[in-house]
Amino acid sequence: MIYAPCTSRSSNFSRRQQPRANNTSPACPSATRRRATSSGTRYYVNRTAAHSCQHKAPPKVQEKMQDLIERAEALKGEVTMQDPANQARGARVPTLKNTFVTSDISGDRRQTDVQCTCGSPSTNGFPCIHNVKHAQLIGMDPYDLLHYKDTTAAWREQYDRTLSSRRSPRRISTMIKSIRTTCILPSRRLRLVARRRLCA
Repeated sequence: MIYAPCTSRSSNFSRRQQPRANNTSPACPSATRRRATSSGTRYYVNRTAAHSCQHKAPPKVQEKMQDLIERAEALKGEVTMQDPANQARGARVPTLKNTFVTSDISGDRRQTDVQCTCGSPSTNGFPCIHNVKHAQLIGMDPYDLLHYKDTTAAWREQYDRTLSSRRSPRRISTMIKSIRTTCILPSRRLRLVARRRLCA
């Protein structure tokens, strides 16, 4: 009796024993190229906007401060200074709920934020309407209440410190091209997370 060979089983066995092809020319993902290009373009757009801004605060901070200034005008009541010799140190400011809070706008804005017993400056890191009302009463510019991190000067310093002005746009474009041509090699071995084996 002659038995016919099982071709399907042998073919499966040969496929299992066949080593995987080694991909020696992986392509750089398009997402990496897009990320490198967009980050470089976004950097120069923001850097140009920071150096062209002539106001004390960036545009987004100006919107928030303008809203606080408008709301501070709605505060009705008498503002009482706690220290006439240093009017910025403390003031009793009325609220929208016909109560009073204590505002303190003294100190160095590079070191500390303004303070108020309403809790908004300590929670949000930004002046409140009571601080703005206090500043307007003593003739201080409300934008001087901002911490240095929220000013245009800090915005410019952020980009000047991140990338020195000695690096020209041509050098940055060269850096971006090098990122675009960089190939990311796939991992040859997948390391599984498992519990450590205890020796007997």
